[in-house]
Amino acid sequence: EKLYMVAQKATVLLGELLHLSNTLLPPSQCARLQTLPALVNKAISFKLDPRTRSRGSTMVTNLHSYSHIKATANSANTHHSVIVTGANKWRRIKGKDRRLDKIDEVKMKINFSMDDAQLAQRMKDSNVLMTKDHLKWQWEIISELLSGALTNPA
Repeated sequence: EKLYMVAQKATVLLGELLHLSNTLLPPSQCARLQTLPALVNKAISFKLDPRTRSRGSTMVTNLHSYSHIKATANSANTHHSVIVTGANKWRRIKGKDRRLDKIDEVKMKINFSMDDAQLAQRMKDSNVLMTKDHLKWQWEIISELLSGALTNPA
C-alpha cells in the first residue's frame, strides 16, 4: 500500500516535470528529455533483472495513463482560463481564487511598467547575456520577462 502511494506520487511528479519542461525548455532539449531514454531502456532491456524491467514498463504505462487523464481533464476545462501564477509557477484555473488573481494582476502591472535599467538587470540576472549555454539560464526569470515586460509595446 505504501509503495503504491510512493509510485503514484512519483508518476505525478515526473508527469508534471515533463509538462513543465515542455513549457520552459527549448524544443530540442525538451524533445531529448521527454524520450526518457533511461526509463525506456529499463522497460525494454532483457539484459536487466525482470523485476527492474517490469518496474520500468509499469512506470512508462503509468506516465502514459497520467498524460491521457491530464489531457482529457484539460480539454474538459477549456472554457476556463488557465494561467501560470507568479507565486509558484503551477498552472491553475483563473477565477477560482480572487486573492491569487489580484496578486497576479499586480505583479503583471509591475512587470509591464519595468524601466530600461530594471529590464537590463533582469536580463543580466537570467544569464542569457552572459552565456550561450541554455542550461545555465534562469528559466523562471526568462518566463517572467516573456509574460510581462517583453509583451509591453511601450
